[in-house]
Amino acid sequence: MVHRRDSFGVFVLNNINDGIIAKTQFFPSSTINPTIPISTPLTFPFQKKRVLMVFDKNNWWNPLGGHIEENETWEQALIREAFEEGGVDISKNRIFGYIRVEKISGNCGVYPPITQIPMTRSVITKFHDNWTKMETSDRRFFSITEALTALSERGDNQQMLQIFSYLTKSL
Repeated sequence: MVHRRDSFGVFVLNNINDGIIAKTQFFPSSTINPTIPISTPLTFPFQKKRVLMVFDKNNWWNPLGGHIEENETWEQALIREAFEEGGVDISKNRIFGYIRVEKISGNCGVYPPITQIPMTRSVITKFHDNWTKMETSDRRFFSITEALTALSERGDNQQMLQIFSYLTKSL
């Protein structure tokens, strides 16, 4: 994947493998935009002062979340994905912003040309020791400082680092 920062808060993503080029921008908000379809909700789940992140197929540490299945709300998808990806049950999902994704070129599959990704923080209510890895290769609790470091080491546009930095200012 090749990424470049276009201007503050606006990023252009060029996914070479899928041929998708999209513009993304994070909007701090306690609500999501009701006029834009939702593609993939994400959450930073906390247990006390530690955040759980997962190591994904791109070899990056990420918040938990994923695609919405048929007849599923984005909140239901977030709860399901937290269990599948991180082996945790979550509650108290609170929106702190959303990423607006606008396709520039390429095939986005089932998603419309403009979607949004709700960004939430949540509370871990149960940690499952006997978790079966499905879409991720690892999970780990990070202190806020450790999470900032892990997100800064990603080989992308640093947008997730900026989003998490924004979130931690309100903790």
